[in-house]
Amino acid sequence: MPAIDSYRSKPYKYISWIIEHKGNGSLTSYLRKKMWGFDVFCGICDKDNGFGYNSMYVLFEIIVELTDEGLKHLRNVLDTIFSFIIFVKKTGPQESIYNELYKIGKNNFR
Repeated sequence: MPAIDSYRSKPYKYISWIIEHKGNGSLTSYLRKKMWGFDVFCGICDKDNGFGYNSMYVLFEIIVELTDEGLKHLRNVLDTIFSFIIFVKKTGPQESIYNELYKIGKNNFR
């Protein structure tokens, strides 16, 4: 994910929040309904070596805990993940999500 113009705003946190969300209409809820996955985790891929991000790029990983059924439908799971990412991209940034993350950040700073 290109980060040159916005690395200080940490857009990966916004994207992580959306992908990891557990509510209705979320990627996790869809995978659970299909009985393909238990949970979804994501974020920057940095194994304490400083290689995961800098001002030029961010390596982003998505981890899905699959069920046995999910393993049988791996292609469908991957299609679902990429379709969800395309949907998020088309929808664009949502002010309500930004505001929630801002409040969480302020509370964590206290």
